[in-house]
Amino acid sequence: DETAGFGDPALQLNPQVGRPLRGRLPWLVGAAAAIALLATLGWKFLPRDDTHTQTADAARRSAPPTSEISAAPTATPVVSENSISVLPFENRSTEPDSAYFADGIQDEVIAGLSLLSKLRVVGSRNSVEVFRASKKPLPQIARELGVAWVLRGNVARAAGNVTVNVQLIRGDTDQIVWAKPFRSDANGAAAIQAEIVAGVTTALKTTVSPEEKTQLARAPTTSAAAFDLYLRQREILIQKGPSPPTRRERLKLLEEAVTLDPGFVKAWAELVWLRRNLSVSRPTPQALADSKAALERLEKLAPQAPETAFARVNYLADTLEPTQALALYEDFARTWPPSIDLLGRIGRLQQNLGRWTDAIGTLRRAIALDPVDTVSRRSLIRLLISCRRLREARTEQRGLIALLPDLRQEGFKLGRISYNIDGSTREMESFLSSIPRNQWAEPEVVRLRSLWSQIRGSREEAVVLARLPVNSVFHDIFSGMAFAVSGDQESARTSMAKRIADHQRLGSKSSEWSVSELAMMLALGGDRAAALVSASELER
Repeated sequence: DETAGFGDPALQLNPQVGRPLRGRLPWLVGAAAAIALLATLGWKFLPRDDTHTQTADAARRSAPPTSEISAAPTATPVVSENSISVLPFENRSTEPDSAYFADGIQDEVIAGLSLLSKLRVVGSRNSVEVFRASKKPLPQIARELGVAWVLRGNVARAAGNVTVNVQLIRGDTDQIVWAKPFRSDANGAAAIQAEIVAGVTTALKTTVSPEEKTQLARAPTTSAAAFDLYLRQREILIQKGPSPPTRRERLKLLEEAVTLDPGFVKAWAELVWLRRNLSVSRPTPQALADSKAALERLEKLAPQAPETAFARVNYLADTLEPTQALALYEDFARTWPPSIDLLGRIGRLQQNLGRWTDAIGTLRRAIALDPVDTVSRRSLIRLLISCRRLREARTEQRGLIALLPDLRQEGFKLGRISYNIDGSTREMESFLSSIPRNQWAEPEVVRLRSLWSQIRGSREEAVVLARLPVNSVFHDIFSGMAFAVSGDQESARTSMAKRIADHQRLGSKSSEWSVSELAMMLALGGDRAAALVSASELER
């Protein structure tokens, strides 16, 4: 979370995320020493204008040269008659814990429609999730997505049978033009997506090539158990993210799936990446061999399948230097339809290589492909901020808030960006005033108010907020800083004591960021000597 830091993180982001961390943190040694001195002598918060100037200067020092950056703002998508989005499928199963199954069927339908070159499919299952409980009229949703057609559905699974009801709706008029139920036993559930896609293409009179028909006719698996395991691991990825524990959980389910059905192409495609990248460290020789074995199996099963092509290029890219990997992905993008996943990989490599213009353009392409993909929008906003294009970042942030109006942190970020443009507090004051006063003591609101007081340099408000009983790591560190700069060393030590003890007990010094964090905590706790010793570890 970019708001969980000190200073103004909005202007401290560096798009060179691929460079070694050690080379980007030497300043923390001096910072820890400075904090230690401030904790000892008592630091006066800077006035607002000085704080704003200081953060702007920091951005100018770290951002790439202005001459390197140019890209048009994200354009409103042009609505094509051959465009469609699949909204979240409603779960109507009587069986417990079946929501993942409805989500999985929706995902499979999106994947099937995406195989058609004559149809523009907008939105992934993850991105259109913002509309699941939305009260927006369907024509408004269609406008935000930039599509002419919307597919809605519901899934019911009971007594070994599956029923999927779908409706094809004209986006601008909210008129249902085609609807049909699809039924199958559990073993045929994986093939339902092909029937739904065929029905949609017939209703839309979409041209389907012989090659596309062949791909659509290929059922993922005939094993109900294997299909269920596959859908469960996809749900785990979306719900929990790509952490190492999550990868191990997914790997176990996928290995079970290919044991049940050795010809399960989609499961093998996932295994090519997972076996190689089971942990964040460099893959072991055994992991490399296992990944290669999965790819070889995949190529024998379906050499021409899209899943095989993407798995192959990902496998090869992992063995190359960034410049070569980027060239490989860019060449792949010229021969295969673009996807959010592919554009995301290209954009990250471009940023790592310092190709700011290209990265901004790639992220804009991703947003044009999927206007409600919040991941791409957030990545673009961070990159625009790092490149000092704050007005464009503010425009994109307003677009993000339109998609996520209930997330307070997005409103806070908009106010913070506006403040960094010209020192205006109007956006932030509007955001804070929108929060009912009876919610101002809630932990999330206290955290945002605390950050705002620190950004503006309001020492008095910071101390008031520091005394609120909020149990969080952020609040403990913020309180230590607020008390230290106000000269209340005893309260600062009390605030930081538990955090320091927990940090040392866990022994997390293997992480460079953890080392710098410990140094800062020790400094705020008044132990200047120990802070300098901890910070010096960053130089080793």
